[in-house]
Amino acid sequence: MKKQKELEIEATLTELVDLVKKIEDEDTSLQNSLLTFEQGVHLTKKAQQALLAAEQKITLLLNDEDEPQLESFLQGNTT
Repeated sequence: MKKQKELEIEATLTELVDLVKKIEDEDTSLQNSLLTFEQGVHLTKKAQQALLAAEQKITLLLNDEDEPQLESFLQGNTT
């Protein structure tokens, strides 16, 4: 599952690069550029959420008195 999340974020970043290239293409119409930009905003938010979750997990691991521990970040988790 961890490997799949890594692949998902890598695929998201690759797709963002492709969208930027599409927007930079002089042959792309304004309408298509706006639609592409909208897709990019959605993908950026998705990537930010994944990176924030990873950062939170790292913070928990490093702050637990040198004892590595995994915790779920599901909402409503009280552990």
